[in-house]
Amino acid sequence: MTDRIPFLITVDVEGAIDSGSYYTVNLLAETLSDLALPATLFITPDVIREQTSTVRQWITDGHTVGLHIHPERLGGDDVWLGQYSQHAIESFLGQGTDVFESYLGDHPRFFRAGRWSFSKRLLRALATTDIKYDASYRPLKQHEPYRSRGIVEFPLSVYGHRLFRNQFFPWDVETLPLSIDALLQSTPRSLACYTATWRILTTEPSYLMIGFHDYDLSSPPVRRRIERYLARVSEFTEPVSLSEVVIRSVKQNH
Repeated sequence: MTDRIPFLITVDVEGAIDSGSYYTVNLLAETLSDLALPATLFITPDVIREQTSTVRQWITDGHTVGLHIHPERLGGDDVWLGQYSQHAIESFLGQGTDVFESYLGDHPRFFRAGRWSFSKRLLRALATTDIKYDASYRPLKQHEPYRSRGIVEFPLSVYGHRLFRNQFFPWDVETLPLSIDALLQSTPRSLACYTATWRILTTEPSYLMIGFHDYDLSSPPVRRRIERYLARVSEFTEPVSLSEVVIRSVKQNH
């Protein structure tokens, strides 16, 4: 048994959006293999369909695989999933679930909305499916997981000290989310990322959750920073997948 804080590495897997190719999925596969760290991968239906063997291998390797939806890729006219009606959200979830089940042989239990588009309507829509766990909420202050409408929400880790934010960023932001793809774009921002990470860890949260995209790895400098960050933080935490966190929670409650 370890006293280290669980470290949730979450990745939105979408392919190379600009080029419409999926070479970035292979870059992610290489990174996960090199680091040998468990991850939670939220995958769009098109990646599941076009890169099925890779996704199946991730499941075999013990990673948690969930569904990731960008409504504009499924015929929607708005990019914010959480802003649609509950009925429309259910329709998008149905399309994604059909692909997930058809190509992977199982229904998804974990979900994240594209662009962190969280809403109460999303939770109501998720409650009508077999999906039980959501990670779409990017809060304005550090927030522990909670249950709503039968769905367990796992918020992204954030750091909200105003003086700290203003020191590192020229624009006004309400909080500093650990979306490390944005924070590791440069050396100064990397310092902010590491500092925010350590500050969050000192509060002893139930977990540390970071997020990035597979396409961020297409930039060699950013890829190196991401891999270095993951390796470094894992030295002081306990890297686990979201499935493992859920299993532990169930055991503790019984």
